[in-house]
Amino acid sequence: TELRRVFLYTTELGEVFLYTTAFRRVFLYTTELRRVFPYTTELRRVFLYTTELRRVFLYTTAFRRVFLYTTAFRRVFLYTTASRRVFLYTTASRRVFPYTTASRRVFPYTTASRRVFPYTTASRRVFPYTTAFRRVFLYTTELRRVFPYTTELRRVFPYTTELRRVFLYTTAFRRVFLYTTAFRRVFPYTTASRRVFLYTTELRRVFLYTTASRRVFLYTTELRRVFLYTTAFRRVFPYTTASRRVFPYTTASRRVFPYTTASRRVFPYTTASRRVFPYTTASRRVFPYTTASRRVFLYTTAFRRVFPYTTASRRVFLYTTASRRVFLYTTELRRVFLYTTAFRRVFLYTTELRRVFLYTTAFRRVFLYTTAFRRVFPYTTASRRVFLYTTAFRRVFPYTTASRRVFPYTTAFRRVFPYTT
Repeated sequence: TELRRVFLYTTELGEVFLYTTAFRRVFLYTTELRRVFPYTTELRRVFLYTTELRRVFLYTTAFRRVFLYTTAFRRVFLYTTASRRVFLYTTASRRVFPYTTASRRVFPYTTASRRVFPYTTASRRVFPYTTAFRRVFLYTTELRRVFPYTTELRRVFPYTTELRRVFLYTTAFRRVFLYTTAFRRVFPYTTASRRVFLYTTELRRVFLYTTASRRVFLYTTELRRVFLYTTAFRRVFPYTTASRRVFPYTTASRRVFPYTTASRRVFPYTTASRRVFPYTTASRRVFPYTTASRRVFLYTTAFRRVFPYTTASRRVFLYTTASRRVFLYTTELRRVFLYTTAFRRVFLYTTELRRVFLYTTAFRRVFLYTTAFRRVFPYTTASRRVFLYTTAFRRVFPYTTASRRVFPYTTAFRRVFPYTT
């Protein structure tokens, strides 16, 4: 009642209903219809995502945009009233509006400094559109397309290879780049100095996440993983696991020559004078925690997962009292409930329902993660963003305002989910 909110969650109907009068929002999440509908009157946005029809509908009156992406018809519809343009691309008929591939010609249009030069998709070439700083670039090779749209510094970049898609939206200097070739993906996400880099070659993944100067590096060779986190020089040099060779890391005079897949043994970690030697082949677990930097890292090779996604009963979660938190772990129900009074957060993780619900009153966020339908939906009122990721159709839809971001990545049951405020 202080925040004037009503929250209802029912597992039978699989619904989440959040209504906040303070920010005047209505949030409805139904797993049956698989929809996410947030409505905010302040920013005047409507975002609807349905996996059945495979659509992403974003409507913002503040920036005056309408973006619709449907995989069924493989369309990108972008309408912006600010720059007053309409762009439609459909792979079914392979068209670019105002250019059609039926005649396979070149359609240039200029009004003052606003030019449209589209090139036919039959030859799979380049379509650039610029109005002042606003550009649209479309490159399609059959189903593989690149569509970046920028208005001011705001860009939208989707890249799809068959069902593997990437939707990139950046506000200001905050960018997201995802490259997928089959299952080999590279996802770097940078806002200011904060980056997320993910590289996967088949099952061999490298996940690098940096916030400010702090980075997290995860290296996996088949089922054997190494997690490196360096605070001193905050650098990570990953070496591909395809060749199963040597990974050297040097920062100034501190060298780490840590991982060889042949013996699958040695992994040293040094931050200044603090050393952690955390990888053992016997139990195949890594759990380094350093109180100086106050970090928590969990690695279990049984199910090869990284928390905040933990396996059934094989999980370890460390919570530090320095930040004044309460940690509860129950193996029967397989739940992790974290409540922090300092940051005023509530974190609930249940493996049976395979959900993660995070609600923070300080930053006013609602985060719901369901593995059944493989979705990640964080909704933040402070930064006013909506992010939805579904592994069924392998989509990434990040929406960031300010510097607060969310990046989830899921491949089958192997997930890495970092959430940073």
